Amino acid sequence: MERSLSALLPVRDAQCMLSGTVLELLDVLPDLTSRFEIVIIDDASSDATIEVADELAAYYPQVEAIRHAAEKGRLAAISTGVVHSSGEVLFLADADCTVPGDEIRRLWQVIGDHEIVLGRCAQAAPWRWNGRWQSKSEDRGGFCMFHRRAFESIRNHMARLLELRNFLAANRLQWHEVEVRDRTVKRPQGLRKSGQAVAAECTQTTQVGSAAPESNRLRRPNYLERIRQFAVGE
Repeated sequence: MERSLSALLPVRDAQCMLSGTVLELLDVLPDLTSRFEIVIIDDASSDATIEVADELAAYYPQVEAIRHAAEKGRLAAISTGVVHSSGEVLFLADADCTVPGDEIRRLWQVIGDHEIVLGRCAQAAPWRWNGRWQSKSEDRGGFCMFHRRAFESIRNHMARLLELRNFLAANRLQWHEVEVRDRTVKRPQGLRKSGQAVAAECTQTTQVGSAAPESNRLRRPNYLERIRQFAVGE
């Protein structure tokens, strides 16, 4: 029987990126296994992330949306995703809600021979061992794939890829590493770090002939319609 796969998306204030990420996963995962699911864990976002997630879940049966009532952090969101998923293998997207596209296939190809597979961005500086793994570059990316049975041993060290790698090395645990392209996504202009402000291209609509105060009002768009238009190429 083919292996089952759960893709976990722990997110916060990701309304502008979430639908594109899910659509990319829906394009890639069926090529890997027919037994897959996508679990979105919204860590109490202050924007419309949960509305986007709920509409995706309503439109695609492979998608499930979960929301924390209060912010708990990335580790707690990952744990929630593991509890609410059923796959034998789990794929974890990075904190920017980006996925490595075709590189997921490379992780999937080797996961059968390894408990844990990490995806290191190709443009990052080489890792050096000096009592722990170090790099002159920022700890970029965070793609990893692991068997469910390995989760308990690493659950407290999954917030950042570098932290997980250091933990594995310090405890002499085995892992495999795959080089992936750098898919770092910059925060859209117009978003404050708090996530309270929403980029104009994501949320602002203008009504012809409306008064100035009304035309400047921020509105939540019809995400499901935008997803449909994207899917059919409109």
